[in-house]
Amino acid sequence: MKYRGAKDITELIDNFQADRHRRPTVSVIMPVYNVEKYISKAIESVLGQTYRDFELIIVDDGSPDRSGEIAEEYAKKEDAIRVLHKENGGLSDARNAGIVAAKGKYTVFMDSDDYLEDNLLEQAVYAAEEQQADVVMFGYFIDRINAAEQLADRETIYYPYGIYEYADLKNIQINANLLQMVGYAWNKMYLSQLLKQNNFMFTKGLSVVEDIVFNSAVFSKLKKLIIIDSPLYHYIHRERKTLVNMFHKDVFILHKKGITSRKKLFEAWGINQNTINEFISFGHISGIRYCCANMFYYKNELKLKEKYNYIKLMLNDQFTRQMIQSVRSKNKTDLIMKYITKYRLNILLLMLYSYNARKKLKSWAK
Repeated sequence: MKYRGAKDITELIDNFQADRHRRPTVSVIMPVYNVEKYISKAIESVLGQTYRDFELIIVDDGSPDRSGEIAEEYAKKEDAIRVLHKENGGLSDARNAGIVAAKGKYTVFMDSDDYLEDNLLEQAVYAAEEQQADVVMFGYFIDRINAAEQLADRETIYYPYGIYEYADLKNIQINANLLQMVGYAWNKMYLSQLLKQNNFMFTKGLSVVEDIVFNSAVFSKLKKLIIIDSPLYHYIHRERKTLVNMFHKDVFILHKKGITSRKKLFEAWGINQNTINEFISFGHISGIRYCCANMFYYKNELKLKEKYNYIKLMLNDQFTRQMIQSVRSKNKTDLIMKYITKYRLNILLLMLYSYNARKKLKSWAK
């Protein structure tokens, strides 16, 4: 890697960059699997950072395409890149391999089909060093990409700037954005020592909710959290059609694990229980809607009766019955969903999603 000075960077960060022979300040861990179309943009977004004292650890998780080869091509040209090749073990296993290999004072995770704003590391490192923070959390963009690989929509998720000692977290104001932000690993920078001393690892074999389970453990041990209100990460959501995606029968179990992990985390912080219930109940009902969409829009062999039984299972679930008491409706759709859930109108929910699925399939066929 050719050394370049960071743009408009503070004296504090300049001092960190002065000695290039010590360990890097940041380790960026990027698992790759079947992303040959997108990996170059992800790598380039790291190489283009205004903050230069980093290593990029690319973990080739047994990818059957050219992802590993592309990573190696970059590594030949850039000293900051290390490529690890391993048998396929899933996202969590690949991240864990990166944690073990990381040399940096701080650790950042990113997905290999996403990309970073060029000042992400600069802002995160400055915040962490200035305040001696264990975790820095930042906002992000949700970029929705259509079938033509064009940006169709962009949503910005962020939370107001704040510095929180652990004892202060009871005063943090929960909102829908915070509920989302605590659930991901890629919108944070972690103190590597915190991860390694406590042996914090991702749960191998766990999917969908592996990030919030990991964060719940990490957040229980941190001493100081910094929240940066700038969106610094681009999470890419690509349009996929029914025949590409598959319905997973454990999607409700995984959703519930994720939302209850958030609930336990907020309770551990000492946040008011009524406030927790208000936002967790909203997140849970939104999750049921997602599960229904997953079941009706994605490929599966479930018969109508089986879909009815799945809806019945979700609406009869003990946690659902508990949370429905705290739901506050923000619009007509929320009100309808609350009514259906409260009175367990399984048939009506089945009919609504069956109708919506037929409309969606027609639009995809055009």
